[in-house]
Amino acid sequence: MVGKKGLEMDRYGEFSKIVKKINCFWLISSYNEISIVYVSRGKMKESWKQRIENCFFRIYSSMEKNSLLNSVKQGFVLVMPIFVIGGFVLLLMNIPVSAVNQFIRIVWDARLFQALNILYDVTFGCAGLYVVLAVSYKFSIYKFGQRYASINIISSVVAMMSYMALVGWRVFTLDAPSAVPDVMFRYLNVNNVFIALLTAVGATELFFITYRGFDRATHNIYLGGDKEFSAAIKAIFPMIGTVSAFVVVTLLVNLSGFVNLQELIVAGLTFPFRLLGTGLDSALLIVFLQTFLWFFGIHGSNVFESTNDLIFVGATEGISKSFLDTFVLMGGCGSSICLLVALLLFSRSKRNKITSRSAAVPMLFGINEILVFGLPIVLNPVLFIPFLAAPVVLLFTSYAALSLGIVPRVPAMEFRWTTPIFASGYMFSSGAGELLLQLFNIVLGMLIYLPFVKLNDKLQRRKFSANIREMTAYLQAKELQAETVEFFSMTNHLYGTAGEFAQLLRHDIDYGAITLFYQPLVSAEGRVIGAEALLRWGADTEEYFYPPLVVSIAKEDGTFDMLTKRIVTEVLDDLVRLNRDREEKISLSVNLQIGQLINEAFTDWLISEVHKREIGEKLFLLEITEESRLNERYELTALFDKLKANNIEVSLDDFSMGQTSISYLQQNFFSHVKLDGSITKKMMNNQRSQDIVKSIIDLGKSLGFEVVAEYVETSEQRDLLKKMGCYIYQGWLYSPAIPFDAFEAYVNKINRKGEGATENQPLAVFS
Repeated sequence: MVGKKGLEMDRYGEFSKIVKKINCFWLISSYNEISIVYVSRGKMKESWKQRIENCFFRIYSSMEKNSLLNSVKQGFVLVMPIFVIGGFVLLLMNIPVSAVNQFIRIVWDARLFQALNILYDVTFGCAGLYVVLAVSYKFSIYKFGQRYASINIISSVVAMMSYMALVGWRVFTLDAPSAVPDVMFRYLNVNNVFIALLTAVGATELFFITYRGFDRATHNIYLGGDKEFSAAIKAIFPMIGTVSAFVVVTLLVNLSGFVNLQELIVAGLTFPFRLLGTGLDSALLIVFLQTFLWFFGIHGSNVFESTNDLIFVGATEGISKSFLDTFVLMGGCGSSICLLVALLLFSRSKRNKITSRSAAVPMLFGINEILVFGLPIVLNPVLFIPFLAAPVVLLFTSYAALSLGIVPRVPAMEFRWTTPIFASGYMFSSGAGELLLQLFNIVLGMLIYLPFVKLNDKLQRRKFSANIREMTAYLQAKELQAETVEFFSMTNHLYGTAGEFAQLLRHDIDYGAITLFYQPLVSAEGRVIGAEALLRWGADTEEYFYPPLVVSIAKEDGTFDMLTKRIVTEVLDDLVRLNRDREEKISLSVNLQIGQLINEAFTDWLISEVHKREIGEKLFLLEITEESRLNERYELTALFDKLKANNIEVSLDDFSMGQTSISYLQQNFFSHVKLDGSITKKMMNNQRSQDIVKSIIDLGKSLGFEVVAEYVETSEQRDLLKKMGCYIYQGWLYSPAIPFDAFEAYVNKINRKGEGATENQPLAVFS
């Protein structure tokens, strides 16, 4: 399933790219090399498009590796469920059908709306607090690392305390402080997200600087307790200093006549609008600003909610808030409905398709958080350009329609923001012109988004592939050191890639999009007698991922058993297809870990799947690597006997002459033993390797198991193995791992004609 056969990265990488990218090809074996003759799609010379793509890719990469920007992005991803829940609560509180609202009020009276108000209070009502905690926690991991979990938590608490001090619960005068009513949700709600973001970053940075200085000063002082206790004690004075700094800021804001920093910022934001009035210029400015804030993950609509009220409260005709929501900000900020249409119709990215389908229904009601954070648009320099440009362009087209009389100038009317598109156009003035304008704006906005959606697809694939290569190199380095890797515990950009990787893997497991290749097992007579199933999965990239990386991520994500079951199911189905109407049966093998077989539920499932397909004897093999710890032999004996009794053979993979390997053969567990590739590859130039191979072959004859040689790459190597008494070979001399259809064609070509496979024979022809 996940063996490393043929996975020398130069060969494996190039072969996988060719398999997925070219239109058709021939594979021709010639001793130690695989010649590939193919018709490719052609390679374009570097053009201005390529230069733009490279420029954006460099921006992508630098932003991805920036700890501050990543913290903001990851922090807002953490609170995204809260915003989504809050959005749906608002939807229920503002159902765009008056009759439904009246019915709910009659049936449920005030109890339902009381419950909804409570849900609003604990979601949007505390949004600022959640943003502070999430962003500061992520930023503290970058600053402090994950050495002490308590410090990351304390840093978040410090940021929360600083934020609560900054929002100003009281108005301070020289005489006496006066309490502000309803302070809880008035100053912690979604309108304060911008202040929350600034506080999270500023407080965490200040706490880090002061803590680091205090830690150096007290480095040689024993504070008692363990390291966690010592770290917590050292945090006291930096905590006091950080919070005090934000208290001072609040006092200074109070002296200027404002309750808190939020009111000061709102006053500054609303001042230009008071000068501009309620015309096109004012609408243009507010559309631009609230869209611009989304780049940093700040909910622009909520930040400017109070500002909107001040701007549009006096509008009697022409541009109003409902006018903007109906014709410009369709689906939310950035005219998101246009982006959704472009993604659904033209995006080739699997992950973007998944995200857009998930966001489709909420966006009909103006809830676009899933799309904004899921793609993401936040900190995405490519998609942000049309996200900012589309509503500006649509504002001009809508204003032109208003000026030309296509859309009538009606008194400002405020209907619910959750009103679906086209329904809002009809409700605006009950005319056909409004519906046509909405449709025109959607098409125009989609065309604005389209080139950037395609460019974003390319850059995402490129960035994702680059990160996967980095993860692969890191994993291979750790494999050489016999160390385990936990990608989900990383604090750099690979953490996000690992999460995306796991999500795509889970999706493809669910939908059966996992690819298997088969590497033939060839007898000394040159006939194909079996094959090993090898995992080949690459999501929507142009190359397949390193199989041990897929396994590592699957284990961390908890999907390893799901992946294994999917692979076993496909292998069994392929086994039935392969041997249908075939006199000379072909066996297939799949890699499993002993820990999975020890699980009785898994073993029973495996046996049931074999029985369901009526798999014959010695046709289905399980390969267990030497790395697996086969302890508690009294249990394993019963297990292997149970498997053999149900037509499931067991093979030992990657066998060498180590003490562990020899001990495995003390029990009659295995029908086949595969020689470790490190031995077979060296045997031509190493007499000791030859002696080891000969000893294992002789041991197989005396103990009654078949010996299979892996990594057979030359005819000389095969001839020497045959002379020693090994008669089953697997390697590039005959074929790399190839897709099932190609493998089936290979078997038919070799076995039916009775020619026998040789190193000079075409392996397969397929397109």
